[in-house]
Amino acid sequence: MDRRQHLSIAALTETWHDDAASPDLIACAPASFKFVEKARARTNELSILTNHGGVCLFHNSTLRARATQLPTCATFEVVAAYVHRAGFKAVVVVVYRPGSDNATQSFFDEFDQSARAIIDILSAGGDRRRL
Repeated sequence: MDRRQHLSIAALTETWHDDAASPDLIACAPASFKFVEKARARTNELSILTNHGGVCLFHNSTLRARATQLPTCATFEVVAAYVHRAGFKAVVVVVYRPGSDNATQSFFDEFDQSARAIIDILSAGGDRRRL
């Protein structure tokens, strides 16, 4: 990596966290970085075992990020955020599908729903209430 380049955004999967207050997630964020996250839903809320899965979008503090609402998916994990600063606007999406599972028709249906939701967000253009 060219040291003159500065990382602004990093997408992580398999973060193994419970929520935005998880100490491990906070500890792995580089200095001056913030994040938008989506923990894997627990099958047993009373469990104290490690919560596998999870996705996270780290961004440096020169960027502003706001999570966008996407459909809930059972076959993959996804988090999306509207990221911007002067001269830069983007919707960044982090997707993780466990490779140990075969891609089923349900996966393709849910992925299609999510892609359509992202297209709707992008189509909103200047309507920031949707972003």
